Amino acid sequence: MPHQRAGGVSIESAEHGNVLWTPQDNGRTRIGFVCPDHLWDDVTAEALIQEARKALHPFTLKIEKLDWWTVYAVGQRVAETYRSGPVFLAGDAAHTHSSAVAQGMNTGWLHEDVLATYDAERRPTAERVIQLDRDIASLISGVIPCHFNAPRDADPNAYLEQVLLNNASFTVGLGIAYEENALNLRRAARATKTSELVGRRAPDAALYRPFAILPCKLYSCMPYIGKFWILVFAGRMEPGPPGGRLEPTCSAAYRDLKECLDGPQSFLHTLAPVFNFLTIPFGTGALQSAEALGEQPLGKTVYDHTGEAYTRYGIDALEGAIVVVRPDSMIGTETSLGADGYDDLHRYFVGVVCSWTKHASIAAQGDTRAVGEILLDDELETIRVVRTAAQ
Repeated sequence: MPHQRAGGVSIESAEHGNVLWTPQDNGRTRIGFVCPDHLWDDVTAEALIQEARKALHPFTLKIEKLDWWTVYAVGQRVAETYRSGPVFLAGDAAHTHSSAVAQGMNTGWLHEDVLATYDAERRPTAERVIQLDRDIASLISGVIPCHFNAPRDADPNAYLEQVLLNNASFTVGLGIAYEENALNLRRAARATKTSELVGRRAPDAALYRPFAILPCKLYSCMPYIGKFWILVFAGRMEPGPPGGRLEPTCSAAYRDLKECLDGPQSFLHTLAPVFNFLTIPFGTGALQSAEALGEQPLGKTVYDHTGEAYTRYGIDALEGAIVVVRPDSMIGTETSLGADGYDDLHRYFVGVVCSWTKHASIAAQGDTRAVGEILLDDELETIRVVRTAAQ
């Protein structure tokens, strides 16, 4: 076999399906193939070696040492429910499937409605994983599933390639989408590209820290620290000396938003402290962030020099917008920049985050750890342990 140690190879066999050839450490190689039915009743190492040689034909196979072997049947199951009261099922306790395309779906997640989203979001995703696994396992075995309605002479491997291509983003976890619920809230009056992102993974984009020459990724600016990230797309900056400034309309809306957030009844003061802000103006030439925004910035400020972030989030730079990213990087809601946008944020967070008094009461019952941050980025200024509570 040419280049047999260069990387993983898939060999198409009429009798043994899609044969897996995977070079591993210390000169070893892992071989996987569909086991013929006649071997199941009396499987031996020697019989499997002979079948491996047949599966690899026209290449030849010589085994110096067999470290281990196994034969297994694929089990594809999904639990009837992922949650019963305070009890949650996760991982293989909730669903199980083959290892065909390494679909790891174990994603972890306080109001009662929020707890219900665990089952509502994850179970449909697991059901799709199982159906996809059934299709792939069948195609790997050389059998085209009936629901494909394929011609009699169709090639299973051609269908396998198409299935893998069509589901690539879902398989790696980036294409997962959740339906609307308490955590994924779309505004009825807004049917925009931004609203279509609600329930999906937040897009990444190249941004620039103040005075930086090289770009950084949006995700490097909002690390996973167990909090909501509120992305404030502040709008377009006007060029001009001594530096870029927000356009007047955007500047006024940003100021209104900040006044609402600073108010005594703001959710920042009444709900558990699980919020981080990131301000993202569009343009270049800014000197100090406060000068560019006309206000002290909400959180840190990074700049979209090229419009990449605004384009990926579907935001009009002349208007700006606010996007809420959940602690698991999914978009929770979006709204306009300004006082009306604050009202939408307030309604959203009141529905999913415990009040500060409830959080303080829970802490007083024996857990003195503060809600805060887990250090996952050397740039963070504080180190706190995440603490959440269910109603």
